[in-house]
This record gives sequence, structure tokens and C-alpha cells, in this order.
Amino acid sequence: MKKIATLILALLMIFSFSQFTYADYSIPSYIRIGLFYGSNAKNDANIYSENGFYIGTYFGTEFSENDKISNTEITVSFKEDGIYIKNTQGDVLYKTTDTTKGVGVFPTKGGMNRRFKIGGEEYRGGLDFKVVNGNKVIY
Repeated sequence: MKKIATLILALLMIFSFSQFTYADYSIPSYIRIGLFYGSNAKNDANIYSENGFYIGTYFGTEFSENDKISNTEITVSFKEDGIYIKNTQGDVLYKTTDTTKGVGVFPTKGGMNRRFKIGGEEYRGGLDFKVVNGNKVIY
């Protein structure tokens, strides 16, 4: 009986001094990772996709298509008067002057497995080119 009382008393002491901590957190649906920004920012980015690109704008995580380009290799350039998309010959295929809204580039084929190459590295998804707080950002 004495052992049971000692055990109960020990358990009461352990649980009375214990503190339970709960964290309030949320997990985002999408995580955006800036590929090039700040001192790493690029003026031009060469992009390759096997089947061409949709060109448009991103509103949060939603992509709104404005145009379709069949070229498999393009260059996106930040200039003083806007953001340009050119083919390998230097012809302008698309231009926007609204650099804060930017330009979204998304491969045309592949479903959830859409892939493109930038800087020799392969990625899945799309790219967003814009100016944020005066800084060029590619993500």
C-alpha cells in the first residue's frame, strides 16, 4: 500500500510540474523560392522548355495566360522601360512596361511535371519576373 501511495504521489508531482506547449502554425500551400534576387539578380535569363511557353502574369499562386510562344528557347530581359521576352535571334516576342506586375513564364506541356531550364539547371513549374521594392526578382 505504501508503494502505491508513493507511486501516486510521484506521478502527481511529475504531472503538476509539467508544462504542455502548443504551437499555432500554418503550412503554406506553395513555397516561393527566389532563384535570383538582390546582389544575385540578373538582367537577362535564358530559359529552355521542350515545347514552348505560356506568357502571362501571376496573381499570388494563380497564373493568368496572355500569350503562347512556341519557341523552345527564350531570353527574358529587364530593361529601363520594361521586361522583354526575345527569341534566340533577338526579336521581341512579348513586352510589358508594368514591371511591378511582371511577367510569368510557364512551360506549355507536362501537366504537374512541367519542366524548364534556366542557367543550365532544371526546375519544375513556372517563373515570375518582376521588380519588387526597386529590385529585380526572378522566382
